[in-house]
Amino acid sequence: MTSDPNQPAKPALPKPALRAQMKTLIDSLSSLDRSAESLRICASINALPQWTQARCIMLFAPLSSEPDVSSLAHAILTQTPRTQRICLPAINWTTKTLSPVEISDWSRDLQPGPHGVHVPRPGLPAVALSEIDLVLVPGLAFTTAGHRLGRGGGFYDRFLASPSLRAVTVGVCFSCQKISDEALSTDPHDRLTRLVITGA
Repeated sequence: MTSDPNQPAKPALPKPALRAQMKTLIDSLSSLDRSAESLRICASINALPQWTQARCIMLFAPLSSEPDVSSLAHAILTQTPRTQRICLPAINWTTKTLSPVEISDWSRDLQPGPHGVHVPRPGLPAVALSEIDLVLVPGLAFTTAGHRLGRGGGFYDRFLASPSLRAVTVGVCFSCQKISDEALSTDPHDRLTRLVITGA
């Protein structure tokens, strides 16, 4: 869905229509394709200097339609000695907000939550936004410039807009989810990610 410089730009689809289009594209990927792309995505992230330098990293527990980044967490959580911290967003479904908490074991510290989302178990230590150095951000689509199409709840828009968050933000998606800047209409509250990593 990248633009052809020799053709006039098409008007951006309304976000609901674009979300439906992206979900169809993602659903068309086979499980083998998703696994292979997830491995390439993790390798690219692991090679980032921002990843290596980060002391505290926020990941996401992927839906089945999202790149599996759990291997990145496993690699860090099994380090001896452990030199980096991993946190995941605890979700408040009422206020539609995210609050990072630190995990020490990917399997033990996650539990099934609403809407097919795995969430951190209660009682894990909170992490201040100012402590986070890098955030991996999921989305239905990302543009070349780093604009993000979310699922419509605004959870990550609110989180990324916090003035306390100074972390490097990295959009994570399959290659079919990378779109041209012209394909996505943006709103004032939308937040860019600094980098976008795909499995291409």
